[in-house]
Amino acid sequence: MSKAIGIVAEYNPFHNGHAHHLREAKRIAGNRPVIAAMSGSLVQRGLPALTDKWTRARMAVLGGVDLVLELPTVFTCRSAEFFAAGAVKLLAATGMVSHLAFGAEAANSQQLMLTAEFLNEPVFQDALHHYLDEGHSYAKSLELTLAEDPSMLTIAEHPNNILALEYCRQLLHGGYEIEPVVVKRRGSGYKDKTINGPIAGATAIREHYRGYGIDEALLSTVPATTAQLLREADLQHRMDISDKILNHLLLYKLRSLTPAQIAAACQCSEGLENRLAEAASCTTFQDVVSATVTKRYPASRVRRLLMQLLLQQYRAMFDNAKDPAYIRVLAFNDRGRELLKEMQDSAQLPVIIKLGRNVLEKYGEKVEQQLSVDIAATNLLTLLQKNHQPQYNNDYTVSPIYIQK
Repeated sequence: MSKAIGIVAEYNPFHNGHAHHLREAKRIAGNRPVIAAMSGSLVQRGLPALTDKWTRARMAVLGGVDLVLELPTVFTCRSAEFFAAGAVKLLAATGMVSHLAFGAEAANSQQLMLTAEFLNEPVFQDALHHYLDEGHSYAKSLELTLAEDPSMLTIAEHPNNILALEYCRQLLHGGYEIEPVVVKRRGSGYKDKTINGPIAGATAIREHYRGYGIDEALLSTVPATTAQLLREADLQHRMDISDKILNHLLLYKLRSLTPAQIAAACQCSEGLENRLAEAASCTTFQDVVSATVTKRYPASRVRRLLMQLLLQQYRAMFDNAKDPAYIRVLAFNDRGRELLKEMQDSAQLPVIIKLGRNVLEKYGEKVEQQLSVDIAATNLLTLLQKNHQPQYNNDYTVSPIYIQK
């Protein structure tokens, strides 16, 4: 079997834009199999996923992905830099990926790679830290640094290019023999909150679903298989309940911890733990975020810190996570099964098909630590998504989804 196209995704949920991305990636790189590194129970914007990770992985395979792997939570609950690093390293560790496909406003892989080379130079680091010292967020500092060079101005004008640049930086930094495949973004931006056509962003689709459920407008933006799985998940009537539970869990946590304990449990810096402790007087999750954000600490970062708090882990679990410790399988089809067979020889990390308690003992402390965070994230999500008795430790009981053609 030829080597695969790697994709980094959240599929929250899988929609028409994702289907377009897959088609274009295969057109550019050849009809190769596709391996996706997908966020699990928590997504990078710092919120619980819309559905459980196995349902979203099923959507992906039904939509054209051959093998879905879970990106460990210690990377999904981090900034774009660490999210991209974890995902690229995970895909490279399969030994089966020859291309990395991602979306960008600038559909020019050569331009992106040249810019990424600049970002890896010491002169960039100096400029970046200058803007960080002025109190800007990492993403804004990156944008301002790029804007200093007229040749890179078009890259800096589009925030959607920032994550693409991080993928390119990781390809260069790791020296991987993986070719970038840039697919030009179509349709709405990922931050848009309304549906304006058949290719809408995931944020707009989720917001529409919360307000209107599965209506004609939503059906126009997702494959029929995604719509059917959303119906089966029966999410809409749970969302208000989930919001209330999330509010209660978070406020209890904030009100029971001192600033020092908050700092020990999540990746706070420069006194941000004090702002979080003061926000304990708020009444909702969103109010806590609004009360904490600053120019340097945008809402997405604050939400990720709050998710880290709710996972009840030590911040060292995140600080020490430099590389993925395992390859965790969520879903696959017949072509994906062939990939898994070849990965028995090519993979550079343990491949976990079915999680058992002996797996933790077999592969050592690093695997155990990263898996413990994934398990905590899954348990948190089930608390938010179940009306009845919450299921517990689904990571041990749910098998990977095999979709046979």
